[in-house]
Amino acid sequence: MYNRICERLKPGILAENDVLRKNLISFVQETMGFLSTENEFVIDSLQFLRYHFCHIVISICRQLMGREEYMDKNMRRELFWLFRDWSSGAEALPDDPAKRKMAELDKKTNYQTDRIQEHLILLQSAAISQW
Repeated sequence: MYNRICERLKPGILAENDVLRKNLISFVQETMGFLSTENEFVIDSLQFLRYHFCHIVISICRQLMGREEYMDKNMRRELFWLFRDWSSGAEALPDDPAKRKMAELDKKTNYQTDRIQEHLILLQSAAISQW
């Protein structure tokens, strides 16, 4: 939704419209925090979300070009470092966390399967000894 809004913005509208500018910048801050942490719910679509987030930030920056006072210096710096990390591959992309999660699930499943088999053996031996 934000991607579509940013695509259709008229040139200079963010500099003129305080409410729209504040809402978009707030969205960028919240999304930046969300995408910079490991979140198991978005692992499959992380690359897609990052791409569209970058597109939105580029659109906002083009709108505010030459008007640095509208976007906080710390936020610009954090965006720079976040994009640098993503582009350098310093942050693991979907394969690593997904494989780690699958390995954890396999261990848990194997443990549970072993426990069920142990219980079945005990039940079978108890049933046989009663006959």
